[in-house]
Amino acid sequence: MIRFPSKPATVFLAAALLSQAVPLARSCGPFFPNCYATSTFADQSVLPTLSFDAELQRLLGASQQASRRRAWNSQEEKTEGAAELAEARVYLPWLTDYDRSNPPAALPAEFQLYAAGARAWHDGSPRAAAVCWRQLLALPPEKRRCRSVWAAYMLGEASRATDESAARSYWEQARNLASAGFGDCRHLAAASWGESAQLALKAGDSVKALRLYWRQYEQGGHSALHSLQVALNHLFLTRPQPDPAQLTALAGDAELRGIVTAWFAARGGPYQIWNSAEQSHFGAWLTAMGKITAITPDESDRWAWVAYSAGEWNAAQHFADHAPGDAPASEWVRALLLLRHGELEQAAVHLSQAARAFQADSGDRSFVPASAGEPSGYRYDEDFSSEDPMTKLGGLRGCLALSRDQYVEALRLFRRAGHDVDAQFVADRILTLSELKTFVDQEAPTDDLLRGLLARRLARAGRFSEARPYYSETLRPVYDAYVQASEIGHDPAQPKSTRADALWRAAQVLDHQGMELVGTALEPDFEVLDGEFEWAPVATFRTEHRMYRELPAASNATSADLPVVPEPLAPREREVKRLRASRVPAHRYHYRYQAAKLAMLAAEFSPDDDSKTATILATAGRWLANADPEAADFFYQALVVRCPHTELGREAAALRWLPKF
Repeated sequence: MIRFPSKPATVFLAAALLSQAVPLARSCGPFFPNCYATSTFADQSVLPTLSFDAELQRLLGASQQASRRRAWNSQEEKTEGAAELAEARVYLPWLTDYDRSNPPAALPAEFQLYAAGARAWHDGSPRAAAVCWRQLLALPPEKRRCRSVWAAYMLGEASRATDESAARSYWEQARNLASAGFGDCRHLAAASWGESAQLALKAGDSVKALRLYWRQYEQGGHSALHSLQVALNHLFLTRPQPDPAQLTALAGDAELRGIVTAWFAARGGPYQIWNSAEQSHFGAWLTAMGKITAITPDESDRWAWVAYSAGEWNAAQHFADHAPGDAPASEWVRALLLLRHGELEQAAVHLSQAARAFQADSGDRSFVPASAGEPSGYRYDEDFSSEDPMTKLGGLRGCLALSRDQYVEALRLFRRAGHDVDAQFVADRILTLSELKTFVDQEAPTDDLLRGLLARRLARAGRFSEARPYYSETLRPVYDAYVQASEIGHDPAQPKSTRADALWRAAQVLDHQGMELVGTALEPDFEVLDGEFEWAPVATFRTEHRMYRELPAASNATSADLPVVPEPLAPREREVKRLRASRVPAHRYHYRYQAAKLAMLAAEFSPDDDSKTATILATAGRWLANADPEAADFFYQALVVRCPHTELGREAAALRWLPKF
């Protein structure tokens, strides 16, 4: 058990941090994968948003979780009508349809009495309805096994407006009957907790309402998750500051304190935006927490997470210091706090331990989507990054490895976390060919993505025989045709016509499938997006903007005395030197320029005023015409000068440009 400091820091600098997501995320238009290599520490230090539902489930013991899961699943298995029909068919097996307001006369009296009360209720006669339901409850227990819970619940509804005490008593009776085994196919016992909670909320007792909604949640009530959110919103957001007395009562109750923790950890619960109001109320809650005698290490683990998310660095450090050493949330927070102070080596150790803890803690549902058949854990904002913690941790660890000049480890971490863009950036621009080849051969022999990237790098370096085995089986025949045609075309022993034909074949292969054969993963070709789109060059970002912005060292510092530390994830000089020294083509779709050069050489080996020569010049010129008219003009000039009497030559002269065909 630990004591919380009596005066926790309360600051709200993190408003900007909480609004940031990793750049290059999904937006309108095409999908651009996240790229951690271009994100700052401020971007990456935003902790994932936890699921309100899954956080609440953590508060339940294993047996309670199982019981709740069964209750939830039973509500999902059958519709109300199907469940009621099943009850009626116990008495009338031949029954195919059931109307609760007009049950068959052959059904027992409890069905008839409940239906009579329901008809009176819907006709606007609650007193007459109550008479029928009381008559039902007066029957011997063995003659009212199916409708007793229903009658007690509806008597509570009938009493709500005139006698709230009686209503609560009837709802308690409904729960007792359900516990005793009386039929509750409509799950009214669980709903009765919510009805009682509504009365408490109406009376202004948010603490009591919260406790009652929690009972409904424990029983698997479908509306309980939203109702808990409503109660917490009412408690924290309906006035400029929450009632201190109610906060003290909540803080002193371990069960309710856990619910509030879940709400803050989920940043308001499903469909709730975390904003300055919630941050202000979080400060009030920390003050109330400071007045309690002790909190558990497990609570400290979650509060470290919540405090860091709210920009409360001092409080986050305090909680992290008292949380279990192997808790995934606290380990992550410890690492982020160390990074804020430039302690890269220690931070890497804690991030590694956090990753192991998250991976091992498979039973911790607060960090994974709800499974089938259970309520889903919505993020507070559906547009927020949906990355799970292991994925986000992998990105942060990969960038930290880059900052520590551990390039192979960075590739390993990015690849393991599924960050293909970052992995390909490291493989294509930072690793040497020898380092990449060793990695692929030893650690990724079946990774088609990296094998293809290695093949393209080797081919661009002119190491054609080494490249071949790394191409896919589909591409090898294409690659072989290109290499063979290039070799023939550059063989001075061959006749000019043979060389011209071979060079033209090689040029066409390179134009049509150059992206797959020699394209760069990112800039300038962006093979990762099939060459259809591009974004800001990653290498340029890291080499020219690598210092990013400096970070405040403490969130409670004033604007006048903000101490700063360098950007923790900035690349070091060794990486910058590698990036600047790496051989990258100058033009996007550079292979088209190479194809055009092969075509021009083929034309040089071909006769003037020949239709085939004209076709080569016109076609190759069109490859460059849209992107680089100046380079294409060279082919236009050659076409009108060398082939003036061909059809294409005459058309080019008339258009004063390359013809389209």
